[in-house]
Amino acid sequence: MAALGAVIRSGPESVPACLLSPKRKLDAAEDRHPVGGLDLQPDDGLRRLRAVEPEAEIVLRWRPAPPARRQEPRLRAELRAGDAFSGRRVEEACRWPDLRGLRRWDKPWLDGLPRLVFLSDMSDALCEDVPFAFLETEIIDNVTALLGIRHQWLWLTKRPDRMAEFSGWLSQRGVAWPENLWAGTSITSPRWTRRIDRLLEVGTERTIRFVSVEPQWEPVDLGRWLPRVDWVIQGGQSGHDAMPFQLTWAKDLKEQCREAGVPYFLKQLGANVMDGRKRLNFEDSHGGDWSEWPKDVRVRQVPASPKALVRTPVCATGTARAAKSTRRHAAI
Repeated sequence: MAALGAVIRSGPESVPACLLSPKRKLDAAEDRHPVGGLDLQPDDGLRRLRAVEPEAEIVLRWRPAPPARRQEPRLRAELRAGDAFSGRRVEEACRWPDLRGLRRWDKPWLDGLPRLVFLSDMSDALCEDVPFAFLETEIIDNVTALLGIRHQWLWLTKRPDRMAEFSGWLSQRGVAWPENLWAGTSITSPRWTRRIDRLLEVGTERTIRFVSVEPQWEPVDLGRWLPRVDWVIQGGQSGHDAMPFQLTWAKDLKEQCREAGVPYFLKQLGANVMDGRKRLNFEDSHGGDWSEWPKDVRVRQVPASPKALVRTPVCATGTARAAKSTRRHAAI
């Protein structure tokens, strides 16, 4: 699945150990979460995660590169001096052209919307080694800057508890959670739906909160949380050893979202798609070309932004809308 924009990366030498260690890359328990009778060890879990990490789903991929905790005194000095860790990666994204009001021929579900920038998709900026002062400077200060407020920023984490703590830390200092910073968490199975409870503590009533059910390994029921969630993304696993993704899971979650009035986005079906006991084969190795999908799951909706009192999904559903695009199968 092709990314839709430039990729901003940093070298591994600048990434804290917690973002490189297999045991810290995923929650330790999730590394060993039994799926389909398999016991995923840390190394295997890391390989699987790399295979399915979100593409630069909207526009931009960014990997944070703060120093480890042992370097925090130096970090604080450099933050005061506006030196190496002054938010250059996000600041660069702030300068990207404004897309509001433009027709998006390759992504019709984004017609007229601001540019959407995905933060920290290749690692988790909320690991414990990253101090809140760095996150405020690197993220908050930039997304609220004159150029940054033109875009919508999507922040996905497996650590919504720490994101909630960061939100509270900001509030205590009189800093409001930016309305253009969407808060999201990822889950793979019912075991991890509890993350949504902490996600709901992030920001204010105007904060867009989203759940990424990707890679999905088991059936998931989000009915309990959907009244307070603003967007759901779903996807199967990529890679040669991908876990099975049942087509009924997409149909079921799509219906859950429809009943709750929540925008639903099916990103990809994955590399191992099953319709009951029958395996479905697609030319696209990720199962991300929606022109190959059954028509009843071709749904890609994006919530209106900023958050309205009444949810208004911007929708591209099925082939009628897709026919207007020169690249119907582009990733979100």
